[in-house]
Amino acid sequence: MDKQGNLVIEAKYDDIYDFSEGLARVELNGKWGFIDKKGNFIIEAKYDYAMGFSEGLARVELNGKCGYGFIDKKGEIIINNEYDEIGYNEKEELSKIKLNEKYGFIDKQGNLVIEAKYDDAWDFSEGLTGVKLNGKWGFIDKKGNLVAETEYDGIWNFSEGLARVELNGKYGFIDKKGSFIIEAKYENALGFSEGLAGVKLNGKYGFIDKKGNFIIEAKYDYALGFSEGLAGVKLNGKWGFIDKKGNLVIEIKYDDIFNFSEGLAGVKLNGKWGFIDKKGNFIIEAKYENALGFSEGLAGVKLNGKCGFVDKQGNLVIEAKYDNALSFNEGLAGIELNGKWGFIDKQGNLVIEAKYDYAWDFSEGLAIVVLNEEYGFIDKQGNLVIETEYDVVLDLIKGVGYDYIGFEDVDENCCYSEILKFDTNLFLLKKGEELKLKNLN
Repeated sequence: MDKQGNLVIEAKYDDIYDFSEGLARVELNGKWGFIDKKGNFIIEAKYDYAMGFSEGLARVELNGKCGYGFIDKKGEIIINNEYDEIGYNEKEELSKIKLNEKYGFIDKQGNLVIEAKYDDAWDFSEGLTGVKLNGKWGFIDKKGNLVAETEYDGIWNFSEGLARVELNGKYGFIDKKGSFIIEAKYENALGFSEGLAGVKLNGKYGFIDKKGNFIIEAKYDYALGFSEGLAGVKLNGKWGFIDKKGNLVIEIKYDDIFNFSEGLAGVKLNGKWGFIDKKGNFIIEAKYENALGFSEGLAGVKLNGKCGFVDKQGNLVIEAKYDNALSFNEGLAGIELNGKWGFIDKQGNLVIEAKYDYAWDFSEGLAIVVLNEEYGFIDKQGNLVIETEYDVVLDLIKGVGYDYIGFEDVDENCCYSEILKFDTNLFLLKKGEELKLKNLN
């Protein structure tokens, strides 16, 4: 209908989506096509599934093939659905494809830019992607050039210009040209954070700069990365905090800690949790059985077996009455009540009924929920935008890897019922061998 409420396109379709680039995808008699704003079919409803147009192309499925092809606005096939899989990465000009169990990359015109020869591959990020060949990992650029040979046992994301790599059981750092900037000689390593990285040498942790110089001596039993200028360090079973010069600014006396967040750090002392400032002063007394870090001005705490929330002055602003709680994210926090999960706002109002078996934080407007051991997504109004009928959620993280929710070990060759989150509003839904893309736009 239009803004005056007039029905301008007849209500006759099985399913419809919003207009994108002048066309709307519609389902009619089990097939998908595209109509214009007058309701005329511009592209015949003949596809098993279709996605909306983006940059002049739309992804379509035909003849039940698991791979997807692309058509233009005239319905002409620009990229054939000849691949077993085609990835989706709207922020990059290359998309990952899978062909005969090998991975490569195509451009937006469907040209095979990088041969499908790798055993595994990430999506491109910051101009590079990790690839696996014969059990070893390396990095390639967008022309397929190996900038870091496939020789590493493990690789991690680039952080502050350097990537952590594992070689022969030791850890070091390479730059985006694949050159070792810091030799692989450490027993363990953390990623760079605020210009420094924690490393383990001869059984002890210290911190190095990006030239590999020890800025802070390796003398601690364990360490956390720097956050807000301070890093937690552990020595003889107790924790404290150091600054970037290695000065001990908060005494090593705590049973446990977590990093500073919003100016305060949670610390455990004599079996109770409280919060300290960067001078080590207790801002919130250590009297709680457990605590979460501050997020959006509030921190979850546990008192007398129940969870509530305190502000930065230590006021209990949301009563400790919940069985469990998550941190606030995007204005809402997951809470457990009588064995079921829902969401509250910062005033403690229950805005989404506690009826789920479990829930995760909101991210980009959606939260994963579990009901009867099956997974789906809800929006902030509590509407199920993807029904709870899936066994596992595979959430694509920063175009690099997957976070498997639902199974500890996921065999990608098995026929699970899955949700793969590609982007904010784009999901690949799998039930057995049947695949379906869902775009919430």
